[in-house]
Amino acid sequence: MSRFRPTPAGVVATVALVVACSAGSAYAATQITGKDVKDGSLTGRDVKDGSLGLKELAPSARVPGPAGPAGKNGKDAIQPTFRGKGAGFTWSPLTGTQGAQWCLRSTVTAARTAGAPAGASLLDSVLVVTPADSATAALLQTFSWSAQPTSATQFTINACKIERSGVGPAAAPGAVNYIAHPAG
Repeated sequence: MSRFRPTPAGVVATVALVVACSAGSAYAATQITGKDVKDGSLTGRDVKDGSLGLKELAPSARVPGPAGPAGKNGKDAIQPTFRGKGAGFTWSPLTGTQGAQWCLRSTVTAARTAGAPAGASLLDSVLVVTPADSATAALLQTFSWSAQPTSATQFTINACKIERSGVGPAAAPGAVNYIAHPAG
């Protein structure tokens, strides 16, 4: 039996073939760009799934999908469930060791906005109360105040401050604006 002995020319040819097959592909993958490909020469099988975006497709290839649900209008797309203006503050003096404490209290019955669900409640809403005029804003700036829902349709505003002189404020604030959005 004779042994196979490669010739020097055969070895060089084999090495050249291996280098051409491996390095040539790597070279082509890094050096050939979209500019080097003739328009219309690639097919769907030549392109990796998910690698093309909408802007790379021709307008005729852009097929719209089914329409989604209609969105809501307005800022943040959340419609308020309650909105309005409330007034009716009354002063009540409380005496303490630090001086006279004057408190404002107002209970506001909130009005549901048009289209709000019948079961909408202030108790599960985010309530935002702001002064309705500059006089109310100026007066309430000197107080520590808060607005808390007390029922499904009412909230109470409490504002208190200590007056060492014992003399209460001259006038009660006028009105506040309120708005409530569903929580969550």
